[in-house]
Parts: sequence; structure tokens; C-alpha cells
Amino acid sequence: GFLQSGGVWMESEVGIRSPKHSRNIEVRCRDGVASISDSYDESIVMLRTEGATTLAPAPPHELRPVTQEMPLYKELEAFVAHVRGTAPPPKSSAAEGLLVVERITELRQLAGLDA
Repeated sequence: GFLQSGGVWMESEVGIRSPKHSRNIEVRCRDGVASISDSYDESIVMLRTEGATTLAPAPPHELRPVTQEMPLYKELEAFVAHVRGTAPPPKSSAAEGLLVVERITELRQLAGLDA
């Protein structure tokens, strides 16, 4: 983990040495936790902890539905709509896209993988 500018704590673990597939993303905030366990989950689990104490039972969780549309498909759909002139331009520039590809290539090289 590390502390980002602005006092935001972030921890990331990535590994391949596990007997089972496990993926979990959690956002822990002052008043609660939001989590999703898989790319195909149909909802985000919300647990509000504002005012909760360790002596009280755990508060009930909420399920917030999420779309099952594929993100890359949605991005391509938005780009095509922009080219047609029926939607705003993409949120990222071509230069930002190139930067992402360059960083991925550098990471693959550092890992000893073919770029």
C-alpha cells in the first residue's frame, strides 16, 4: 500500500499463486464500504457504517444494480456515435491512449515478457 497525494490511502495486490480465482474491489470510505467481487457481478454491495459500533450487529447491506453491458463495447459505441456526429468527443485523447499503451509495454518489458 501507499499514501497518495491528498492523503488517500491505496493498496493493491496482484498475484497468480492462489489455489482459487478471487477478485474483489473495495472502496472504504468514512461512512461505509462499497464492494464488487467479479467482473460479471450484477450489483455493487453497499454497507453503510456511519454511526455503527463494534457492539451493535452489522448493519444490513444494500445492493445497487449495475449494467451488464461490456465496457469496451460501450466505448466503441460512443466513439462511433462521435464519428457520426451524434455524440461528444471521447473523454480521453489519442495522446492519452498512446501513453497507456506505452506504459503497458514498459511493464511487460520489466516483467521479462514479449512486448
